[in-house]
Amino acid sequence: MKFVSTFKNSTLIFVFMFGAFTGVIGYTYNVLSDRDKQILPFLGVPIVLGFFGLISSTISKEIDEKAKEQGKQFSEEKVKIFMQQVQKDAEELKQVVSEIPNLSEAQKKRIVRKISDLKNASDKYERSSKAAKIIAKWLDVKANKSILANTAFKAVSEANFNITEKYRDKFDEDIRNCINWLYASVLFGKCCVVEQERHASAIADIPGKYQAYETALKAIEKYMKEQEELKPELEKLFVTLEKMIDYLIEKLKTDPLK
Repeated sequence: MKFVSTFKNSTLIFVFMFGAFTGVIGYTYNVLSDRDKQILPFLGVPIVLGFFGLISSTISKEIDEKAKEQGKQFSEEKVKIFMQQVQKDAEELKQVVSEIPNLSEAQKKRIVRKISDLKNASDKYERSSKAAKIIAKWLDVKANKSILANTAFKAVSEANFNITEKYRDKFDEDIRNCINWLYASVLFGKCCVVEQERHASAIADIPGKYQAYETALKAIEKYMKEQEELKPELEKLFVTLEKMIDYLIEKLKTDPLK
């Protein structure tokens, strides 16, 4: 419950701060001259939008920190409860915005649109989570892993990298470990840690260095995108398959061991 309460606290703190802000605005509005009242919305709107940026950043950081601490220990039900709380708070914020004095309709619509984005995060998360489970289940099938590995090996062979027998086994094992990395990244909804000794142990010894790995990984990405059963699910992921593969390749490119 600690995981959920952390996020809930962030939202409640935001609501409190936002309520305090609108209270100050209301009080200030009553004591200002007519000329100053016309200027007030231009000062208030940037601050309001800044609050939305602050809560979004805070929640993202806390999600990342807690994910590192607890991995996948929290249940889907607890996350769902948190998302429901976010939706409830979003509705309350819309009401608060409607009560801010002297805001133009355009300014109100802009703020309400930001609130809607926050509210819709719940649906996006649920769709992404369900899609990730389906894709991860597919990746966890031994036959599918073998197909992906063979697809990668064939692409490297056709590209004539000419990896010698001495390093071929190491390279092949690296690619299989990269497939396992992809499985974990999809399941967790974020790019996992790249371990050079597991994912690129032969990178300094083979022709083309990282290019052979890039060719192999891009072949895997292409194959998965061509599978009809995966296409609709891949489109729902928060972190796309392409971004995961590109992240892995980039980490290999910048590795100090190569």
